[in-house]
Amino acid sequence: DWSIMRDEILVSYDVEKLYPSIPVNKALELIECLLKCKANLKEVTTFSINSIMKLLKWIFSLTYCEYNDKHYILDCGPIGLSVVGEVAVIYMEDFQLRAKHNDFPEMNEWPWYVDDSVLKCKRGNAEKILNHLNSIEPGVIVFTKEEEENNQLAVLDLELNVNRKSKKIEFNVHYKKTCTNITIKKKSNHKESIKRGVIRGFGDRARALCDQQYLKEELQNVEQVFVENGYERREVRKALKKKTTNNDETDEEPTTRGTVLMPNIPEFTSKFNSIARKHNFKVANKTTNKVRDLTSNAKTPLGDKNSNIVYTIPCKCGEYTYTGETYRKWKTRKKEHKDKVRLTHDDIAAGNMEGAANRMNDNDGGLAKHSTECTSGIDWEGSKIIGREDGRVQRKMLEGVETIKQKGMGKEPLNIANQMEQWKSTIYSFLPTT
Repeated sequence: DWSIMRDEILVSYDVEKLYPSIPVNKALELIECLLKCKANLKEVTTFSINSIMKLLKWIFSLTYCEYNDKHYILDCGPIGLSVVGEVAVIYMEDFQLRAKHNDFPEMNEWPWYVDDSVLKCKRGNAEKILNHLNSIEPGVIVFTKEEEENNQLAVLDLELNVNRKSKKIEFNVHYKKTCTNITIKKKSNHKESIKRGVIRGFGDRARALCDQQYLKEELQNVEQVFVENGYERREVRKALKKKTTNNDETDEEPTTRGTVLMPNIPEFTSKFNSIARKHNFKVANKTTNKVRDLTSNAKTPLGDKNSNIVYTIPCKCGEYTYTGETYRKWKTRKKEHKDKVRLTHDDIAAGNMEGAANRMNDNDGGLAKHSTECTSGIDWEGSKIIGREDGRVQRKMLEGVETIKQKGMGKEPLNIANQMEQWKSTIYSFLPTT
């Protein structure tokens, strides 16, 4: 019921620092009681109640954090554990039941979301309810309140507008004062369908949250936000149009020759997808590595200690280069190449031509073979990593593309095989003309 009487106001009650404030022992006692009351527990899990509680107690007993390479035990509830969110919700649902009081009948209708809640109450009761809530777990679960101002109250992503004439609560989208309107840029390296989907998502959110009198203004605001992020106004309006379903359409999908997974590469991927679809392949695209992918595991230094890489090793003559991939560390793989070149020269010097030939004709022997034919020497200092991919298939694709690029720039590849050779003409079209 979103009606409101003239003597009522909207109040938001929020819990300060909810996760660290949860009394863990009380929360676990409550969970154990709920598990014992669950009649179909054996249908949900094969764990016994005793095993579940042992695991939970063990998890919450290891609450610590790391700072400046030192470990500290926390004297409060955990923050980073995935299970703490569910424990907090269970505890606060019980708290809400305990908070109900005959003196405050408005608390019988009290919607919650984790640590945020909103309540309709008599004007003189807002402070009394706050004091009542803070008396249930004094000093542990502490509430703050925010009353409506100018007939408005922000709760999560909602702006609640109190219409005193109609005695109704109306809904609009809420933006914080710190909102910068920065969203996915038009020039960002994402598929166009993803960008359209983001715009459409903003439109769907507006239609889901806004009452009719606020909808037009919110859609205009969304349009302006994306225009400021580099989009054409017409394409934003097209994406914002409400999607209609056609009942005549069937759910049957045409048979394909398989699915091709391709990383998002500016300009190249769209042409690749078009060619693949013409040949009846289904195409799935993924984003390439982001900055956070490189920094999230920054405890291990980058550079020579990188693994799952694609690399190049040029010759000092400037006319030849070797491109390869490996799941091992870069320093390990580079040392293997150095050893193969050194041992090949040692075999030739010792007259062991058969051993040298075996090394030079091996899968990665192109570099060793060239070192016996060129007096310039291998440019070990100029060797470098050109990319990282966790999957071997993705590394082989990047290796092939880089090999073709080097060939297009006038350098002869020293690696033996290239599975991307059939895409040579397409890759050449993206290379600089100079």
